Amino acid sequence: MGRLLRWWIYLTEMFPPVSRIGVAVLSTLTVFWPARALHGLPVLTIDATFWVGAVTYLLIMLYYRLCDEFKDAETDRRFFPLRPLPSGRVGFDDLVWLRHLCVALMVVLNLCWPAALPEFLAMFAFAFLMGKWFYLPGLIGNNRLLAFLTHAPVSLFGAFYLLALVVRPAGLPLFSLLHWLLVVWVSLPGYIWEIARKTRTPQEEQAGYQTYSIMIGHRACIAAVLTLLGLHAALSVTLAVELDLPRIVAWGSVALAGVLALILLRFVATARHASASSRLLRPASEVYGGVSLGLVGLAAALASI
Repeated sequence: MGRLLRWWIYLTEMFPPVSRIGVAVLSTLTVFWPARALHGLPVLTIDATFWVGAVTYLLIMLYYRLCDEFKDAETDRRFFPLRPLPSGRVGFDDLVWLRHLCVALMVVLNLCWPAALPEFLAMFAFAFLMGKWFYLPGLIGNNRLLAFLTHAPVSLFGAFYLLALVVRPAGLPLFSLLHWLLVVWVSLPGYIWEIARKTRTPQEEQAGYQTYSIMIGHRACIAAVLTLLGLHAALSVTLAVELDLPRIVAWGSVALAGVLALILLRFVATARHASASSRLLRPASEVYGGVSLGLVGLAAALASI
């Protein structure tokens, strides 16, 4: 019972179940529904395959969250001492056993429903290498930009895994231009969020704590986010056209990107003010990701009725 309680403490603080389940379900829906609509398959079906995908996606997110605890232990001890692990409320052995359980559940689930077993194995192998800094800890572990570039493909692996659950039972090829468009479209909001959440004003930077902005400057960070945002908006419009969705979906996608762009530009314009803060960047990018993906996914589902 003691270990279960410590697991609960860890999960509630570091991997909030409600929000993470929401992310897993949303990610699965925004691959399943548009992919099914593209190929004329029943869109609104929520079957066992859907739940295999959603649960596996949830577990792979938990797996690399747990790996991060070991990778970032020294940083967390210094800068986040109240978190469960550095505070001593949870031990390394607790997280080791939780990670073992996580892996066991994923493997059993995908052996029982092996429709996308090759893609699951590829996704898990990549996540495992991430957890080991690709066996280059001295090179990647000390450079957040290099870590981002080497770790970013995990989103693509995850999206292709979910896509395989849709197309393989239907006898459709996994790799096509439209499928790549869908996978990149699903993945881009995560990249936007990742850069935005680690961008600070100059006065917010902490000595010894590496952010993207301390490496390349806050202006370059926002420029990168704006570039990804523009690409995501363009892909949203393209996908809306391919799915023959109402024009309001395309315009709505552009409007959402415009709102986030204004928040980002305001941050750049005021970043050097004494009272400036980066606190809006993370929630704004989270809202954009959820709403922009949900808009197209839901529209694809409604159009099939």
